[in-house]
Amino acid sequence: MVQSAETPLPTLLHSRALVKEVKEESKEPVPQVFGAGLSPVDDEEALYEEVPDASPLPRIHVKCEDDLLKDEAFWTEAQEALAERGRREKLLQFLRAHHFKDVNSSTGWFFNYHFPLHVAVEQNDASMVSLLLHFKAKTKLKDATGRTARQLARIKNTSSSHDKVLMVFMEYTAARKKRAAARRAARMEREKKAAGEVLEEPDLEMGFKGGAAFTEVTEEVQPETAARSPEGI
Repeated sequence: MVQSAETPLPTLLHSRALVKEVKEESKEPVPQVFGAGLSPVDDEEALYEEVPDASPLPRIHVKCEDDLLKDEAFWTEAQEALAERGRREKLLQFLRAHHFKDVNSSTGWFFNYHFPLHVAVEQNDASMVSLLLHFKAKTKLKDATGRTARQLARIKNTSSSHDKVLMVFMEYTAARKKRAAARRAARMEREKKAAGEVLEEPDLEMGFKGGAAFTEVTEEVQPETAARSPEGI
């Protein structure tokens, strides 16, 4: 007599695996072809759908032309301010070294006093002469001998030694004349504009009075002309 082999009872792990397999089999298969699960209407909408930019590159903020011009103006002003500060410090060192209070003050006694421009000319320092003129040093100031700084440079100019200093004075005079001419032209333009506005503005009060006076004159003249006419005779 053949005895049937007894089937082992399922364990907990085995039962969980069976439940998982049943759930996976019950799921509907997902279509793998692109657009297979879409209806014709959805397919047409997908054609016109905007695809987001998936590029990995970050977006760079591009400045407009006005921002670039503002930045350029800012850095230009900053550089000019730094340069002006350096010139001012150099000037202060020169004035302190020669005991001057400012660019137009004198030092010395009544028989040997002089000004900063004269000292710079005697030292043949063209850059300091230009710096003093930049900070409004007066060129017409005379030293104890009655000479201006330019006259002193001409006297000291032996074998073209002070040509650079004289060139600085010439450039300063030319720039000053140019600025004066520009101011005169601007003033004349303003005066012409003001005169044109005055001429173009109508004087309503005078026009009304003039019209009234003209009407009175014509009324007075009409009887005289009627009396002198042949019909009146």
